[in-house]
Amino acid sequence: MKQIITILITAALVLAVGCAPQEVTIREGEPAQGSITVTGKAGIDVTPDMAVVLVGVTSEGNTSEQARQSNTEAINATIEALRALGIAEEDIQTANLSMWPRYGDSGNITGYRMSVDLSVTVRDIDLAGQVVDTAIGSGSNSLGSISFMVSNEDEVYDKALQEAVKLARAKAEGLAAAAGKTAGEARDITETSRTSVTRVNPSTGGGKSMEAAADTALMAGTTTITAEVSATFTVE
Repeated sequence: MKQIITILITAALVLAVGCAPQEVTIREGEPAQGSITVTGKAGIDVTPDMAVVLVGVTSEGNTSEQARQSNTEAINATIEALRALGIAEEDIQTANLSMWPRYGDSGNITGYRMSVDLSVTVRDIDLAGQVVDTAIGSGSNSLGSISFMVSNEDEVYDKALQEAVKLARAKAEGLAAAAGKTAGEARDITETSRTSVTRVNPSTGGGKSMEAAADTALMAGTTTITAEVSATFTVE
């Protein structure tokens, strides 16, 4: 009999606990809030003021030493000429160095070829064309790529980033207003992309020209520095 009573009491306790109401906390004066996530993208056009030019020397010889000596003479002459033009030594960097044998029809080695490339940073973009002319005129016999840069790119990007955030907020406010609500503070802002693209300026046929000071005409074009963000705002 005692065993039966114990079981009934336990069951009653379990039932009582299962039916207990959950605790709910309500804070007065705190309106229900949602959120809205939008993107903002802004680009700033600037004219490049720097360039990196790739020039080099490829030489041949019956022996590896002859190929090396011929190449060294031409490369040294190129470096000295670039220095005389006003290019700092730290802006002239060896970008590639290679040597390989030449083979005849019978598969035997008939000579050697050596190639050395120099990466030249031109901080005064008006000298870019002259750098090409000077390098070729002093012994370089190969010309690689040329790329244009903006010296204060980080500063310009910061401005584009601020504008992107402003555009994101304006978009959020417009969408919230269309739904009869108000966009509040930013909960989260994430930088999603950073790009820098140089293109030919259609209005000038290419942008800034350096042909007046050099036989080789170079067109710097226009560089667009773009920032994009994703932002989440509260909506009331």
